[in-house]
Amino acid sequence: MNTKTNIYIFVISIFIMCGCREDPSNFSIKGNQFESSYFGFSLTVPDGWIIVDRAVTEKAFKNQAKTVAWSHDVSEDMLANSTDGIHPLLYIYKNTSDLNRSSVSIGALQIPPGTGETPCKGLLTQLLGIMEQGKIPFTSPGGISSHVIGDQPFFRTDVQVSMQGAEFFQAYISGKVRGYALLMVYTEYSKQGLDKLVDEIEGVISF
Repeated sequence: MNTKTNIYIFVISIFIMCGCREDPSNFSIKGNQFESSYFGFSLTVPDGWIIVDRAVTEKAFKNQAKTVAWSHDVSEDMLANSTDGIHPLLYIYKNTSDLNRSSVSIGALQIPPGTGETPCKGLLTQLLGIMEQGKIPFTSPGGISSHVIGDQPFFRTDVQVSMQGAEFFQAYISGKVRGYALLMVYTEYSKQGLDKLVDEIEGVISF
């Protein structure tokens, strides 16, 4: 897999982790246990997964933004505007020597009060629009559908990306929690693997 493809995967995976001004809440990471008291959920990071320090991912994103903009005809302004106001919560990836690493990122975007769940669905539509504007070859055959984590309502859309000889699959899942749109991005390298990854992580999330 070439460098440009790896850069794209990295940036789209941490799309939700950058551009923040301040945290919407306090959260803690102790060992493999992530907990956000503000959003009322916790996640036990599975064995064999690495928790990436937020400062590291934000610095890497800034360093790579110009390269991504050049590689995919995405303007730097569009990247900046797309990530503005989004608060990072967690970014993890599977510890493997293979460059095709599974990854999961979770972040939150504040939404106006009294708007119901529509902005969460709209956020997924916006993400697909950014990919289209960036001329990224992808398909989303299932569109956007309802999804549930525990008893919490979410929306989900899956995409398949094929570029420069590489193929990977992503699930974007978004739901409203305490006035924020939580957004989760899962990356895998087969459709079967993607569904398994979502089930694995959602199995260790508690609201």
